[in-house]
Amino acid sequence: MAAQPLPFANPSTAAEPAGRDPLPSLDGTGGNVFISGHSLTAAPFPDYLAAMAAEAGKPIRWNMQGMGGSSMRSRYQPPEAMPQNGMPSLDRNGRLIDARQELVRPTIPGGGYDVLIITEQHRLLDSLVWQDTVRALRAFQDAYMEGSPRGTTYFYTPWIGLSDRQDPGAWIDYEKAALPVWQCVVDRVNQDIAASGRSDRIRLLPASLSLAYLVERLWRDDAPAGFDAMEPGARLQALFTDDVHLTPLGVFYTAAVSYLWIYGGSAEAMPLPAQADAAQGAAIRSLAAEFVASAAAGAPAQDETACRSPVPLSFIARYVSYTERTYHRAELGIVSSKLRQVREFIRFALRFRKGLG
Repeated sequence: MAAQPLPFANPSTAAEPAGRDPLPSLDGTGGNVFISGHSLTAAPFPDYLAAMAAEAGKPIRWNMQGMGGSSMRSRYQPPEAMPQNGMPSLDRNGRLIDARQELVRPTIPGGGYDVLIITEQHRLLDSLVWQDTVRALRAFQDAYMEGSPRGTTYFYTPWIGLSDRQDPGAWIDYEKAALPVWQCVVDRVNQDIAASGRSDRIRLLPASLSLAYLVERLWRDDAPAGFDAMEPGARLQALFTDDVHLTPLGVFYTAAVSYLWIYGGSAEAMPLPAQADAAQGAAIRSLAAEFVASAAAGAPAQDETACRSPVPLSFIARYVSYTERTYHRAELGIVSSKLRQVREFIRFALRFRKGLG
């Protein structure tokens, strides 16, 4: 399939402010990487990134902050301030980590992090309201720039739960509609950074849209070798363990997209996960490269004024409809769930009537 332009500009190709490197300074290596996230960025995601970098001859050193189900606001707190009944904030070795302290005073060899990959909880509008996403992302960026002033941050967009593996159309449509709002989150923080006189910028890493792209490709009749003999639902079972978490093959795809998005290069030599079907692994590598190439095909940049406008009512309606069907209906019943949907639509419409704020 010919690569189709994506509905946004690839931040990796956008012009950088004067004095900034377009990509991390690698000096023959992949540098140091810090990942702050939850189960969507947990192992084996960083292990696959490291294996890809090593195969490309640019090995990376990495550390991470993993905290199951967490928001950025939760992960910015020191471990002792986190709720005792909550998930712990752990580094790559399973030890407690204060992410802010690690970013401000990096302990990794080399004295700083070339790349920060960070993500948020996946319920977009709820996170914006209850987890203060914009301020939390800015706080992480400020801490990161204090310790690694020449580093580059990538906001890894999370995906919402896939409500129906037998019919993923509504999920695909939702993720396509959500991407510009995630872009506005990044743009809003970047506007504040620019207003403060700094030259650093956060870039979007559209993991959610890349996964929607993969699902859409595998759902078609002309699925690639390794998947073509499978029923469509079985193809998605090869990627998802539940509504949101991925199999090793699915994680390999998001790691491949992330590696190519950040470092470029070729997907052909990327080492496949152990036990992966060779044909399926080759197809996943190819589709990761296809997605990244489609982003580089020259899609127009988002209008600078778009993020100053209200969040579109059409997206709010799509969001509350999707979350009602996916999360609330089974718990509340259809009548109470639909009433909640109406209340949430009104609340979000009022909250975002002047943009993200």
